[in-house]
Amino acid sequence: NCVLAKNRATGPASTYSGGGGIAAMRNTSLTMMNCDIVANEANANGGGVWSYSQTRYERCLFVSNTSSNSGGGLALRSSDAVKIINCTFSGNASFFSGWQSDYGGGALYTQEKANVTICNSTFTSNTTTKRCGGILSAGTTSMVLQSVLVAGNTDTQGYPDVSGVFTGVTNCLIQVTNGVSVVGANNIFNQSALLEPLANNGGSTR
Repeated sequence: NCVLAKNRATGPASTYSGGGGIAAMRNTSLTMMNCDIVANEANANGGGVWSYSQTRYERCLFVSNTSSNSGGGLALRSSDAVKIINCTFSGNASFFSGWQSDYGGGALYTQEKANVTICNSTFTSNTTTKRCGGILSAGTTSMVLQSVLVAGNTDTQGYPDVSGVFTGVTNCLIQVTNGVSVVGANNIFNQSALLEPLANNGGSTR
């Protein structure tokens, strides 16, 4: 039940710094429930949150956070288990200007053998100047999506919604897959989500 708003991490983008709202370092455990992570900035990864550790996010809003590297809303660099449940990522952005093509992730960026499960969550209206405005799964060991909506995100490389490795995708709607390998069942791919403006309509997802 917290609000993290309008904070800034000023470390150089070339270093392992970041986390405009929170930086969770190695050998820690972080749980966030019913939290609003809004309008934070980082010169490096993770405009909202940057994590090297085991983390759990439940009923959290990641809105309008920005990164000058990767992961406008959330950046993960850990082999520990990460769970994202009943969360919404909207209006986040990453503005990376380097030559690397696999940087970006306007909403979420994962790397370094990350082990991530996302359930009952929405990713929309996020953007990046590089690859994938939605969920960029780079160097990830396990990326599981269950009942997740990813639609209406933008990038500059033709992978607006998802990019990278997805090991299990079930009951999801992904508006644009563009050839990304997504393994699973009972999904809807490459169709419009017909989204109305986001609002609190009384469900379990914030």
